[in-house]
Amino acid sequence: MAENRHFIYDGPVAGFYYRSKEVRKLARKIYKKKLENDEFLVGDDFKEEADYGIYLENIKVLHNPENKYDKNAIEVYSDDIFIGYIPKTSNKRVLKELDDNKDKTIYYEACYTKEDENDEFFDDYNEPERVDLSIYYDY
Repeated sequence: MAENRHFIYDGPVAGFYYRSKEVRKLARKIYKKKLENDEFLVGDDFKEEADYGIYLENIKVLHNPENKYDKNAIEVYSDDIFIGYIPKTSNKRVLKELDDNKDKTIYYEACYTKEDENDEFFDDYNEPERVDLSIYYDY
């Protein structure tokens, strides 16, 4: 990993609420796979990792100029499942930075988080959920 990291975007995925069932299903699949393979991202055991969130896989962001509400819309996907959008307040800047830095290796990370540290990760869906997205490059 490089010494410095420049974040093009680091924040929530907008519109996740409307797709939460599909994203929850995807996160559960990743959770089970990691549990079976004894893989960890955070902490000493997978339960601790689950308290922080599940990193989604194969993240893509796609500009959709055909979006009828916003010609600068940027869609976010994981494993070809539509998660939501980069918020409208950030998408022009993100598009410009992605274009200005297309010669660099850009990294995409998305983390599904359920903000209840007291319950099993997937037991109680009444607690707040979110997906956070980071787009960055090292320099």
